[in-house]
Amino acid sequence: MIVRKADHDSLPTKENRMRFRRLSLVLAALVAAACSDSPPTAPAGAVIGRFGGTGVALVGTARDVQFSTVCGAIRFPKALVPDPSNGSFALGPILAPGRAGVQGAVVLRGTVAGGRLDLEYRFLMPSGEGGGTRFTLTQDQAPDYSTIACAL
Repeated sequence: MIVRKADHDSLPTKENRMRFRRLSLVLAALVAAACSDSPPTAPAGAVIGRFGGTGVALVGTARDVQFSTVCGAIRFPKALVPDPSNGSFALGPILAPGRAGVQGAVVLRGTVAGGRLDLEYRFLMPSGEGGGTRFTLTQDQAPDYSTIACAL
């Protein structure tokens, strides 16, 4: 095989091959760490657990909050971390579908005291109209949907 000078200059050197191997190992380690199945660490003071009340449920994890009513559910992509001085919290706004397919912003605001959550669910339409509903939830209590119907 005849190697021309131009082809020879473009071949990787031993030093470049070693750099490539080191870079490949570092990238493989980063990918393995990012894809590990270890659970995320919850922020300090995060509310973790299941809460239920009349017509409503809330599940708090280290990553997110799932809020469900008899009419539907919404996920807030962060942990619920109340203010340590007074237990108040706010989640949202986050876009969600509303009645008749109108999209709006959902906000949860409330307080945490012991195993009790007092919160207000607010749905605000683009026009500025909207309303709120207050709920009281208790930790480790199943939601009670027996007396509530969705008025869609």
